[in-house]
Amino acid sequence: RGPPVAVVDVDPVRPDAPVLLKPAASLGYPLDAFDAGVEGRVLVWFGVAADGSIIDKEALDGPPELMEWVLERVDRLVERPALVANRPVRGWVALEVHFSRASVEEARARAATEQARSAAATAK
Repeated sequence: RGPPVAVVDVDPVRPDAPVLLKPAASLGYPLDAFDAGVEGRVLVWFGVAADGSIIDKEALDGPPELMEWVLERVDRLVERPALVANRPVRGWVALEVHFSRASVEEARARAATEQARSAAATAK
């Protein structure tokens, strides 16, 4: 008997369609990090099984509090797994998520404008 052999699962099939993701903005921004002025980008790598579940994930770079936030929520981003011949297959994703206080303020302003328009249209 020899030493144990590690089996590496390599899928040589290149998907016809990659993993489909929801917008990274749907992850939100941790309020404590926002209030503390923490900004930056998080580089995350993750695998998506054929059933759409996350099979592995790792944050490679970014502010620690933002890395933790993304890792805890990355499963919310998967819209659909990768496809080969219209059949779901495992796929891998490398994603850069940006956190900016300015973009949050812009989004808040847009939401307030939309809300005011909606209220004005309802009042007519």
